[in-house]
Amino acid sequence: MKKLIFILLFLRLCVAQECPTGPKPLQTSQDSSGITRQSQCAVPDGRLLLPAPVVPNLNSVFYVDGVKYPRSILGIQAAINDAKKFAGTNPGSYQDHPGVEVYVPAGVYNGSVGLTLQGVHLRSDWAVLNFTSLPDTSDAVTITCTGPYSLADRTSIDGFFINMNKTGRDGIVLNGGNHWAMRNLRVQDFGRDGLHVVAARSNQWSENGTIENVETWLNSDPAPGVRDAIHFELPSGGLTHLFINNTVLRNINVRGYGRNAIRFTINDTADGSGANIFETLCLNCNTDGMKIAPPDSNAIYFERGDGVANNMINTVTFINGGAEDTARSHAAFAISVPSPRFVNGLRLIHFICANFNPSNPNLSSNCLDNPYYASGFMMEDTSDTRNFGPTYLYGGIGNTTFAKLPAEVNGMMIYCSDCAVTSPAHCSNVSNRSACACSEGGSGAIAKGINGAWLCN
Repeated sequence: MKKLIFILLFLRLCVAQECPTGPKPLQTSQDSSGITRQSQCAVPDGRLLLPAPVVPNLNSVFYVDGVKYPRSILGIQAAINDAKKFAGTNPGSYQDHPGVEVYVPAGVYNGSVGLTLQGVHLRSDWAVLNFTSLPDTSDAVTITCTGPYSLADRTSIDGFFINMNKTGRDGIVLNGGNHWAMRNLRVQDFGRDGLHVVAARSNQWSENGTIENVETWLNSDPAPGVRDAIHFELPSGGLTHLFINNTVLRNINVRGYGRNAIRFTINDTADGSGANIFETLCLNCNTDGMKIAPPDSNAIYFERGDGVANNMINTVTFINGGAEDTARSHAAFAISVPSPRFVNGLRLIHFICANFNPSNPNLSSNCLDNPYYASGFMMEDTSDTRNFGPTYLYGGIGNTTFAKLPAEVNGMMIYCSDCAVTSPAHCSNVSNRSACACSEGGSGAIAKGINGAWLCN
C-alpha cells in the first residue's frame, strides 16, 4: 500500500509539473551503458515529455537515431563503423561473431560519399539513400571482403531506395564474401553498373550470395558511362584464384541498361589460374530495355576475355521471367554466347524472349545466338514472343544452313538444314575424310566438328 501511495504521489507531481513554453531544442545525455536519453520539457506546447531512450545500440542493433548518428549518409557510415568495432570486441574471434545490424529509419538520407560495409547487416524499411555529386570512381555502396571462406564477411543490405542521380559509378559493388545478400532494393540512375559483383584482388571469392526483390531503373537520358544493370565479373590484371559461386537471383526487374541487362565476364585471366563462375540460378528475372538499351544489344551476354582458355562459366539457369524491350525491337538475339568452350550448362525454362529480331537469324529461336557454344544447353517451354508457342531444344544442337556454318569446333554438333548426307557412312581414315565433308544441296544433315572440318556422314 505504501508503495502504491508513493507511485501515485510521484505521478501527481509529474503531471503538475509544467514545461516552459516556446521552442526549445532537445536536451540529450548519454549514460554509462551508451544509451542516449532526451530530457524533460523538450516539447514547445508545454506538455511534459518524460525521458525517452533513443537507443543507438541495443542487442547488437545500432540505430541511426538522428542524435548520436545524424540522419545522413555520413551518419549511417558512423553507425556501420561502430557496429563493426562492436563485433570485433565481442568474445571470440571476429570471424565467429553472430552478426550485427545497423537499422536506418524511413526517411531521406543525403550525401556525396559512398557507404562501405563488411560483416554488418544494413537494414531499413525503404529509406532513401540520395547520392549527389558522387565522383566518377565512387560507388554508392561497397561490400568488401577479406578472403575466401571468411565468416566475418556475412554482409547484407535490405530495404533501400538508392538514388544516384546519374553520378558516381556502381550502385552496389561487392568484392566477395560468404553468405552475402542484397534484398528489397531499388537502384536508380547509376553511373555505370547497377549491381557489380567483382573481385578486387587475388584469392577473393564470392559464395552463397542472394539477390532478391531488386529493381534497377534508368530514367531517360542516362549517365553517359552507363553499362550493365547486373554484372558478374572476374577482371583482368593478373589476378588469380577468383570465384563467384552459388548465386541465387529471385524476382529481379531490370528497367533500362546501356550495354546488357545481365552480363557475365571472365576477362583476360591466365589459363589454369583458378577463375570460374559456378552455379547461377535466376528465378523470375525480367529485363526490359525500355528504349534506353541500344537496338542491337543483347539482354544477357557472356564475355570471354582474350587471355581466357580453360576458365569457364558453369551452370547458369533461368526459370520463368524473360527478356524483352517494350518500346522497340532489337536487331539481336536476346542472349549471346559469342565464344565456344566457355559456357557449360546454360538452361532456359519457361523463359520469354520478346521483341528480339536478329537480322538473318541462323537458328529457329531468337533467344540464343550460338546454342552449340553452350555445352549442355537446354531450352524448354521457352517462347520466342508473348504470342507464339513454345520452343524445345536440347543437347546444344542448333539449326543453321551450310553457308552459315560457324568456324569448326571439335566436338560441336549442329543441324544443317540444306546439307547433304555424305557417303561413305564412316570416315575411318584420312584418305576418305574428304568424302565425308559437308556440302550444300541436300535435305538436311547433322554437321559434326572433327579435327578441323565439318563432317556430315
